[in-house]
Amino acid sequence: MMQQTRLTLQFHHGVDVFGENIFKDKRFNNIKGTSLDIDLEETALALGTLQKHSLIGVVRNNSYSLA
Repeated sequence: MMQQTRLTLQFHHGVDVFGENIFKDKRFNNIKGTSLDIDLEETALALGTLQKHSLIGVVRNNSYSLA
């Protein structure tokens, strides 16, 4: 069974002319599937400190092949 893992960092990019929040994602593919959640979170937080915009969320997405 093949596993594919993706890490998504969610950033707040400000507000538009209508006062609505603007959010953007940065996705990292080909993450090692055996990585622990805490390790991915620490990595995401470290990357977030290097960004101009505020990090508001971290999402791990695992996909498995069933056939």
